[in-house]
Amino acid sequence: MLAFFKRDVSQPTFNLLQSMQFVMANIKVISYEDATGKLKDIYDGLIKKRGKLADVNTIQRLNPDTIIAHMELYMSFMFSHSPLTRAQREMIAVVVSAANGCNYCQQHHRTALNKYWKDDARIELLKRNDETVRLDATDTRLCHYATELTIHPDDFENEKKTMDLRESGLDDRGILDATLVVGYFNFVNRVVLYVRPFSLSVSRVLHFNCVNLMTVTQAEQEGKLFGRLASVLWVCVPANVLALWRWLLKTPHISPFLWCYLWLSVSCKCA
Repeated sequence: MLAFFKRDVSQPTFNLLQSMQFVMANIKVISYEDATGKLKDIYDGLIKKRGKLADVNTIQRLNPDTIIAHMELYMSFMFSHSPLTRAQREMIAVVVSAANGCNYCQQHHRTALNKYWKDDARIELLKRNDETVRLDATDTRLCHYATELTIHPDDFENEKKTMDLRESGLDDRGILDATLVVGYFNFVNRVVLYVRPFSLSVSRVLHFNCVNLMTVTQAEQEGKLFGRLASVLWVCVPANVLALWRWLLKTPHISPFLWCYLWLSVSCKCA
């Protein structure tokens, strides 16, 4: 299988700075406990329908009407009847999110994809663009299509790529649905990365970095695991202090000293 996008898979992919994208909210956070009126009704409706209120569901909290529209769009693209299987749509979600470096969406949709693949190691290979991942011709071309449309939207050979998908057995409706899923995740990846719906908490740092620690390759396990664990512990102290500070003051502003400490702690990859 040809590579989906250029990445040196021999190098460590773990970076605490990337993981901290989960925990730094750029705009006002309205938690379930603080929600009132229409926003509280929408939150309650999501919990009733889906069993929980996911972080990404609250990303448009300052414009509640768009939450409903967004969820309808998401459900239509990902769960409605389509020539694409649910697994193929979740696979595209993982590939696009990996190309964009959106860790939150990668983790969420790798979990969804694993309900169908039931092979977490194989999904990790998909995320890492490892050539040993086992995909059939249709899935391989869907991944190429998703990556090209994500990374090079202005240099896209539409006719050739769509012809490749047709040759793999997809009809025009299938190609349209694939394009809609790719477009949706390019949209939501950017919103998550730059708006960030998440409040700072050390538990998030631990959770997402433990996921990375558990998915390192065999080569990385030979000497780098201790350094990674040390870096996780190093960042937890200032993260915990910062979480407490923000909780006490109820403000999104960050102490310059603590921010500099965090930045220095998480911006370098483990040696």
